[in-house]
Amino acid sequence: MAVLSTATLAALAIRTLKACSGRPVVAFFHPNSNGGGGGERVLWLAVKAVDDDLRRRRSPARVVIYSGDSDVGQDALLAKAKSRFGIDLSGSSVEMVFFSTRWLLDPGLYPALTMLGQSLGGMLCTAECVVRCPPTVFVDTMGAPFGYPVAALLSGATVACYTHYPVITPEMTRVVAEGRAAHNNRHAAASPVRTWLKLAYYRVFAAAYARCGAFCDVVMANSSWTAGHLSELWGGAIRRSDDSGAEGGAAAGAARLPLTGLASAWDALFGTDDLASADIQVVFPPCNSEAMAMLPLRPARRALPAKAQRLPWVVSVGQFRPEKDHSLQLRAFAEAARGLACKPWAGEMRLVLVGGARNAQDQRRVDALKAEAKALGIADRVQWRINAPFEGPGSLCEALELGAAGLHCMWNEHFGIAVVESQAAGCVPVAHDSGGPRLDIVVPTADGRRTGCRARSPAGFGQALAAVLCASQEGTAAYLPLEEDGAEGPSPLLRLGATEPGSGSIPRPEELDFCAMQVGGRAAAMRFADVKFERDFLRALRSVTSQLVPPYSARPKAD
Repeated sequence: MAVLSTATLAALAIRTLKACSGRPVVAFFHPNSNGGGGGERVLWLAVKAVDDDLRRRRSPARVVIYSGDSDVGQDALLAKAKSRFGIDLSGSSVEMVFFSTRWLLDPGLYPALTMLGQSLGGMLCTAECVVRCPPTVFVDTMGAPFGYPVAALLSGATVACYTHYPVITPEMTRVVAEGRAAHNNRHAAASPVRTWLKLAYYRVFAAAYARCGAFCDVVMANSSWTAGHLSELWGGAIRRSDDSGAEGGAAAGAARLPLTGLASAWDALFGTDDLASADIQVVFPPCNSEAMAMLPLRPARRALPAKAQRLPWVVSVGQFRPEKDHSLQLRAFAEAARGLACKPWAGEMRLVLVGGARNAQDQRRVDALKAEAKALGIADRVQWRINAPFEGPGSLCEALELGAAGLHCMWNEHFGIAVVESQAAGCVPVAHDSGGPRLDIVVPTADGRRTGCRARSPAGFGQALAAVLCASQEGTAAYLPLEEDGAEGPSPLLRLGATEPGSGSIPRPEELDFCAMQVGGRAAAMRFADVKFERDFLRALRSVTSQLVPPYSARPKAD
């Protein structure tokens, strides 16, 4: 009772402070705002879009960012947003609110029960943030769902989230239940007792995660894959940003009422009724497609002089982390190299690995991959561009401009910004047949054009790479996906029942046109442009930000 009374008094004190402050606050929770990845691009574009929108509509609301980068400072953070992402906030009214407990989110603090430790740490971080600056609207762009009930209970805030990746997925539970080893699950898979304990831990954690989701009044997911998992875990219908209907979405009427009262928030945490989250809106992340689309397409070799050719390079972009599966990339390239050994340009084939090595552990992983490349007999064909610059000689842009195929082998990638960059640059992607690439990115255009290939096994990747490289050098190439890898199942022609003449069962290969795939891929990548993200993000938040705009701001001035 003492804890409950203290929490209630704290909540009342924070709400009183918020009421006395006068101006409403839209607060973005992003502890690592000094990062330079896709999550930070989402943060800065979302902040700029909301700030511009509120000022345009004459709202008195403040826009703040909860950041743990107090050692960097506001000016340096805004300068980095401009230099790294080209997002200029110098004329904005955005404020940084620094907090001191970010260290509680470090996974290194929790060698066991890491998810639980980080989740409890996120609750404490959120508590400090809402005490420092009570929010009217709390927007999580980092992925700390256990802070949602804290924000709702302590400050009465409306809660919104942009989820890049669920903190737990049904696949994680299934992998443990089936006793399969994964890169974060080897010890549990080796012991029945550990398997049972970890399975119980995951199930209890998933139930708590679902309860936290019930506090969200606006739920955004960065891909269909993420939205599907959130829907399975949290409930709530999925709708895409291009769904028809009135502002706020066609299914908005089915969403539950905002949990803005203390009693409602308390019921969401401890009530006995099943509470689904609000509708889950798919808002694709900004991928800087416009900048990559400025690179020349450099179509098939036979059509252009040497200086404008695409080289038979396979380009991989991604940090050297275990889940990126660079080992599969090496084996796939070796398969393709063997299959194309008779081609006159086979000696020019290269695998260009562009990625960041963050620490000594990543560097050891790179060393192991170099040893594997040597064992596969392709060491002299692999380029290692570690921590490469974005532009200039030896850069990411140079590799994507010159390379013919982009390779991405991560299983269940939640989205796949690197795949979109490859498409926009005209470097035809060959991606894993799962997650975001399967559902959102490497899919046919509206008029049926192929935008890349998908595969699963080394043989399937090797076959797809060989076809794309051959098409890049010769204009077209025959391609018949392995049935086990089928990018859309078997070949599209096989699905239509086409077979070789005189045969009742042998499928006819598809003819890949390299230039057509480049054009189709670039058109598809424009669905993930920055301006599209800003529009969809604002539309998703409109139901809560409209309450921050005075009625007179929408009316034209009298003559």
